[in-house]
Amino acid sequence: MGDLVRLFTFRKGNANLVEMTLPDDSPYVGTPSGLIPWPENCALVTIIRDGQVYTPADEEPIEAGDELLFVVPDDVEPELQRILSPGPRRADAAASLRGG
Repeated sequence: MGDLVRLFTFRKGNANLVEMTLPDDSPYVGTPSGLIPWPENCALVTIIRDGQVYTPADEEPIEAGDELLFVVPDDVEPELQRILSPGPRRADAAASLRGG
């Protein structure tokens, strides 16, 4: 939860389908998707919640535990991760990967 996962690469489009399960401590939990400052060249394509697939609408809030699917180019993935997932979580994960 809270990590961006690449699911598919579009070879000709220079873009990826990525997924993130929104963590409880994301600063955007409960925020309508239209009010979130998504990175340039990033598209939220669907929200999966409680086994249901939702087409994102600007007034639809995102909730903790939602699976969010995006189409983004490689260079935008880190920015999307920073927006949706708080810093300490990423730092802890990086430390555990380094064995710290």
